[in-house]
Amino acid sequence: MTHDKQEFGFERTVCACRKCQLWCEHQPGYLVPSDLTRLIPPDVDPFVWAEEHLRASRGYVVLSTASGTVVSIPSLVPAKGVAGHCHWYEQGRCVVHDRSPYGCSYIDQHMTAREADRRN
Repeated sequence: MTHDKQEFGFERTVCACRKCQLWCEHQPGYLVPSDLTRLIPPDVDPFVWAEEHLRASRGYVVLSTASGTVVSIPSLVPAKGVAGHCHWYEQGRCVVHDRSPYGCSYIDQHMTAREADRRN
């Protein structure tokens, strides 16, 4: 299922099936800069908000074709709740689903690995 929102030329997915929710429980998606304007309330200090809601991740580990070495691409990710799941995942639902981060809302379990790689 898709939504009318686009990012980097891709349509947003809106699936919230159990298979997609497993990512919320174990490895929430990463953020891109435009996610911040959707997620941070206008009357809140963005640095205070970020300290509460975001964490730095070493990101994806990939093989650099230029150098032949393994490198990581750092990223911002949602903070984790006490049980280790995304802190926006409450009682089996994403409380920011309508404005969720790029890595959550543009990649889902129903697309091929090739399509997911294109979007990453």
